[in-house]
Amino acid sequence: MIINKRLEDNNTSITDKTSDRISSQTKDLLTIRDLASNALHHTRQSITTLDSTFILSDKNQLRYIVLKILKIKKNILRKRSRNKKNRIEDMGYYGEIITIGNINKLPEHIERFLIDFIHELFGNITKHSDPQYEYTLLISTTDNQVTLELSDKPVHEPNERMHMKGMNSGLKRYSEIITAMNGTLEVRTKGIWSMHAAIPF
Repeated sequence: MIINKRLEDNNTSITDKTSDRISSQTKDLLTIRDLASNALHHTRQSITTLDSTFILSDKNQLRYIVLKILKIKKNILRKRSRNKKNRIEDMGYYGEIITIGNINKLPEHIERFLIDFIHELFGNITKHSDPQYEYTLLISTTDNQVTLELSDKPVHEPNERMHMKGMNSGLKRYSEIITAMNGTLEVRTKGIWSMHAAIPF
């Protein structure tokens, strides 16, 4: 009886110890699993955050580049006009460029045409106008039309030559182009020389 009791006690002790050891190992494994799961969760969150940051950064960078291009494009007509103005000032011809409306929203083909046209007009100023008098170039825009008005004082020459200069070969060419664009170009030569061009788009 005593022997059996001891055996039972010993068996119980061994079983309990084994159970306790297994239970402890299980807890450790569960703890490790939880730590690993948490670490994986945080890693995924970090990756998602980084991806979002990169995407946001890429979008911001693309937006910056697009805005930069648009800014350059918007300023090109004004910049070219100012460059021409400064160039003929070095030659002794002074005047003003006045802009009315939003010239930044002009269609690209109209903008290219205006750059060439203004180049022609400034060339005419240096060829035919009196440097003692200032010229005025007005560029005005609406939603569907751009208008250029140039006025200057021609040098003193016989009337017939002044009228010949009213529509020289360069202006004739641009007049034909503007007419083909359903626009108009008119020149007045009495007193102050003036040109009015209306270009629809």
